[in-house]
This record gives sequence, C-alpha cells and structure tokens, in this order.
Amino acid sequence: AVEHRAGAAAAAGLAARLKEKETEANRLAGDKAKLEAYTKKTLHKVQEKYLVALQTCKNQLRERQDRIEALEARQAKDKAAQKREERLLMSAVYELGMDIINTRLVSSVGEGLRPGTGAMAVGASGGGGSGTSGPGGGSWLRQKREEVSRKINPVAT
Repeated sequence: AVEHRAGAAAAAGLAARLKEKETEANRLAGDKAKLEAYTKKTLHKVQEKYLVALQTCKNQLRERQDRIEALEARQAKDKAAQKREERLLMSAVYELGMDIINTRLVSSVGEGLRPGTGAMAVGASGGGGSGTSGPGGGSWLRQKREEVSRKINPVAT
C-alpha cells in the first residue's frame, strides 16, 4: 500500500508537471500566434507603404517621360516650321532680287531705245566700240538690250 501511495503521489506529481508543461506549451503557442499576427500586420503595412511609394515613383516617371516626349515633338515641329520659314524667306529675297534686276534691266532697255539718250547714244556714235561687233551688226550693248527685250516681251520679236 505504501508503494501504491508512492506511485500515486509520483503519478500525481507527474500529472501536475504534465499540466504545467501543457499550460506553458499553450501559452507559448498563444504567444507565437500573437507574434505571427503582429508580424503579418506590420509586414502588410510596410508592403503597402512600399507599393504606394513604388506606384508614386512609377507615375512620376511616366509623367516625366510623357513630358519629354511632348517637348521633343514640339521641338521637332518648331524646327520644321523654322526650316519652312527660312525657305520662304530665301525664296522671297530671291524673288525680290529678281524683280529689282528685271526692273533695272527694263528701265535701262527703255532708256536705250529712246534716240539720243544714255548708253545707246554713246554706243551708236562709236564711243564704245566699232558698232559692228556681233552677228547682224550693232554694239554689244545693243545686242544685250535686244536679248532682254526678247525675254521680257517674247511676242514682240
């Protein structure tokens, strides 16, 4: 009977110790669950902040890239407009020069056709050459005047 009591006391002691260990294991499991929940919650918050910051950076990068593309397109458009304006200006200056040359030639041809005026009178009097320096006779100046006259008035010749 003493052994039985000693065995029962040992069993009770072991049962109490087992219960303590189970309680400690349950407490540790609860602490582990709390720690996992806290870690997941904190990690989720950090990931959200990171994703928001990443998305913000991507949006800013896209906006800057769009702005760069728009500015490059505008630059190309402005460059094409500048080239077009340069060509128009060169054409206008060329036409103006040609008009001035034609006006001077017409006025000099008009003066030369009037008897006794300007270079025609000098050329005809022999002051500028022999008077028969080209095919068909006449001075060089007279031939040039006739060429201009034909260019200006092709129907008259």
